Amino acid sequence: MRLVILDDYDLASEWAAKYIRNRIIQFKPTAERCFTLGLPTGSTPYSCYQKLIEYYRSGDISFKYVKTFNMDEYVGLPRAHPESYHSYMWNNFFKHIDIDPANVHILDGNAEDLEAECQAYEDKIAEAGGIEMFVGGIGPDGHIAFNEPGSSLVSRTRVKTLAKDTIVANARFFGNDLSKVPSMALTVGVGTVMNAKEVVILITGAHKAFALYKAIEEGVNHMWTVSAFQQHPRTIFVCDEDATLELRVKTVKYFKGTSVLAVLLPGLSLSNCILCVCVCVLDISLQQLFQSTSHLIGVLMGTKRCVVWNLGKVGTGPTLDIKGVCMNKGWRCIMRPACVCIWQLIDCRSLLDVGYNKAKPCA
Repeated sequence: MRLVILDDYDLASEWAAKYIRNRIIQFKPTAERCFTLGLPTGSTPYSCYQKLIEYYRSGDISFKYVKTFNMDEYVGLPRAHPESYHSYMWNNFFKHIDIDPANVHILDGNAEDLEAECQAYEDKIAEAGGIEMFVGGIGPDGHIAFNEPGSSLVSRTRVKTLAKDTIVANARFFGNDLSKVPSMALTVGVGTVMNAKEVVILITGAHKAFALYKAIEEGVNHMWTVSAFQQHPRTIFVCDEDATLELRVKTVKYFKGTSVLAVLLPGLSLSNCILCVCVCVLDISLQQLFQSTSHLIGVLMGTKRCVVWNLGKVGTGPTLDIKGVCMNKGWRCIMRPACVCIWQLIDCRSLLDVGYNKAKPCA
């Protein structure tokens, strides 16, 4: 389990978008081997989707060979209703990218047989080879998708009655009229999401700080369904500073200390990394040793080739900002960044996420 802490909502959204983009690029999807992506709705992922649209428009990524499965949909709400999740996804994401409509999968809350619709959804996920990455958000009560407190942690896609807290939270999308908020929904289960190869959960805002505390610092509890992902082998919680307000200081310090490189290089597969060192110091006087140049060097295992990115002179301010991604405040860095990484089976193009697009082979 990893926790990546960014300064604010915008940076958290950007980091998540870069991570998704880089994972798709590294996967190298084809018509015969699509990248399968689980997606959420709501206010939290909105900026992430806007960033992904930017990356598509700039030519950084294509969604032509991406299959998507959305987490949930209201029961009884017409597909064309502006607050249906079908409308949300097409208006805020799908119609702005090159995804094949046949590769988009959203539960049908108006199906004649809702249970059959849920089973068919599970079957489609299986036929697609499972979910490569499931992206999700949570509610203030720690529910993921519409797996409300008390849901089974091995549940599958099913019909779910919404909790009163969820209805109240979603009323803002229906003119604050509780009577207009659907009381039931179709949702993937906790077990469905747990079966994904990787899970990325976005948690932002002080109103979700207690849920993050329950997810990170306490045990697995079906009353806080997001806590189940402590047991997933590849879970990343991406949050902003406000969401950490209920965490212990030592917890925040630990995860900030382990995520400095992750903040700079979203999408880097640390599981394959033999050595990754980011050299940061509090003593600014040591910077004088490296004022003339700063390099990021990738040494590919099994070859004699390396790739060098010239990043320019080091800054002297209390923060380091590369393409809007800031390192932890208070750290002063020898290089920008001073990193030496040795990869095993990693494509160095994964580093393009921070704009180092002037790679040169060295002798």
